[in-house]
Amino acid sequence: MELTVHFNAEQDLDRFFEKDEEAVGYLDAVIEMIQANSAIFDGLYENKYFREYGKPIGPLDLEVKPILSLWKKDIKVLRVRFGSEEAAGYRIIYAPCHEKQPNGAYIRRIDILAVVNKNTDKFNYQLDHPITQRIIKDYEELYSN
Repeated sequence: MELTVHFNAEQDLDRFFEKDEEAVGYLDAVIEMIQANSAIFDGLYENKYFREYGKPIGPLDLEVKPILSLWKKDIKVLRVRFGSEEAAGYRIIYAPCHEKQPNGAYIRRIDILAVVNKNTDKFNYQLDHPITQRIIKDYEELYSN
């Protein structure tokens, strides 16, 4: 079980920190909880393919749903929506990965590719949005062999 935060997602957090320190503190705490709590990690790791948000995950009531427009392009990324006021409007975009190691063992990994604010970024998962284009590029770099 491993969680990585892509450089671009770290840049997103830095960008938001200047405007909304409280929300970024909350998002950082969520990321730490995902790393520390196997039940939350497992809940986020499951590949979900449904149109509505599923059952909330963990004590923070994280809601997960795939970005269907990208799944149709074989880019398996999901979004996390938060129930708390501190992070209203924010989403974490991530990809679950099941990777075979040279020794034959498998590692389950979650790669956080972006952190967005749907309101300030004017982001609604449009394929031509610069953040979506960046997510596609980063995903392809990580998962193309």
